[in-house]
Amino acid sequence: MLSPFSYGGGFETKTLVFETLVKRDGAGRLAPALARAWHFEDDDRALVLQLREGARFHDGTPVTASAVALHLRRWVGLPEHAWLRAATHITRWEVRGPHTLVLHTDEPVALLPELCAINPTAVTAPGCVDGQGVRVASFGSGDYRLVGESEAGSVLHYARWEHGPGDVSGPETLELRRLGDLDGHAALDLLEQGQLDVLMDSWAGNLPRERLAALARDRRFVLREAPGSGLLYLSFRSGEGAPSRELRRAVAATVDREQLVRDVERGRAAAAWNLAAPSVTAWPSARPHDVAATVASEFPSSETLRLILRAEEARDLLLGASLQAQARRHGCTLTLLPLQPDDYDDALNRGAYELRLEQTWGVPYDPWISLVARFLPPLEAPTATSTRAWDTHDRLTELVRAAAAEPREAPRQERLRALQAELHEEAYVIPLYAPSRLAIQRRDTPPLALSHDLYRLRFAEPATP
Repeated sequence: MLSPFSYGGGFETKTLVFETLVKRDGAGRLAPALARAWHFEDDDRALVLQLREGARFHDGTPVTASAVALHLRRWVGLPEHAWLRAATHITRWEVRGPHTLVLHTDEPVALLPELCAINPTAVTAPGCVDGQGVRVASFGSGDYRLVGESEAGSVLHYARWEHGPGDVSGPETLELRRLGDLDGHAALDLLEQGQLDVLMDSWAGNLPRERLAALARDRRFVLREAPGSGLLYLSFRSGEGAPSRELRRAVAATVDREQLVRDVERGRAAAAWNLAAPSVTAWPSARPHDVAATVASEFPSSETLRLILRAEEARDLLLGASLQAQARRHGCTLTLLPLQPDDYDDALNRGAYELRLEQTWGVPYDPWISLVARFLPPLEAPTATSTRAWDTHDRLTELVRAAAAEPREAPRQERLRALQAELHEEAYVIPLYAPSRLAIQRRDTPPLALSHDLYRLRFAEPATP
């Protein structure tokens, strides 16, 4: 049963069914979804949301301010959802009319960006829960409704919903198959055998590029590509004994991003210099200073940097090898440490590394939610997201907190501009590239329309006769 209160993945399946109050547009800016408009009151401590009229949940009931308020009651203030930092500042909500809802906060906070999160903010109908509080249905207001399951829940069946937002054109019915632990090659085998019609990248993994290139030459299939929004980057350890500013900038000077794109992604990625993918054009981006001209061209011969990698991730291993070769050409010794999950976590906790690879969550979690999760100190109590060891820096923490105190998008952008300038100057992280979003489908199926939103499944508009 689908629910935004369950953190077991399946985002593409959920975004067909449920809507968030706001979303990210093609530039990465905040855009209307279930809320068609909003404004602030009470010195920016009250967010007034005007809901889209005419929207209905899949059980036929209207989407009203009271229904959204009931959904808020099911998650706001619960510790498992506290990873949404701004949401912890909601003190109460007020229903002012059938389609007007007011969220009150204890102080001005950047609340709107967090209402893009699929879990837990995508709105469910009151009828999803029975009188005892047990979840009994998966009613949302999205363009598709869930009509059933088969094969022990591994296949989900959907039908178009006439009262949806109209964001998705496509077939009247859909079947989404859970592939479980199958790797990319096994999934592509099913496509070739005719057991699947479409396969697409997700945030959690990418289809093997070399195999996709071969299938793209097969007339039975069509390969589709769009700019991605999940950013891959190198991150330096902080704290005692961490690499110095000079060394961080020197390492940054060794990175040839275009070469990484060729080596690892077969050209299907966009080189990046900022803490958001190039497709997120709303991010206040700029090229860094020419650090290669301001640092020594050679490293101390005794300097060795350890890069920890996830041994089970083929992309990480390819990236590590390419980065190692680039560093070697500049006199830097980069030692690769491929580790199994438990050993990797142990190395993080002990600080037994200088560098590691990370990836942002992509739109709609980028640019804001990924930023907050990465650069604010970890929460003391566990939440529904996995606990990870973060490297924090006092100045970055200060800048993120300043941006988090700006409810309005325009002034928040100015604070983010200062943050990006600090990242360029100090090289705490080294952006690498954003992989393209790819899908392979049978030629006789409705064409996908890929966007940089990594969690949404969309189809192209029908061709005009």
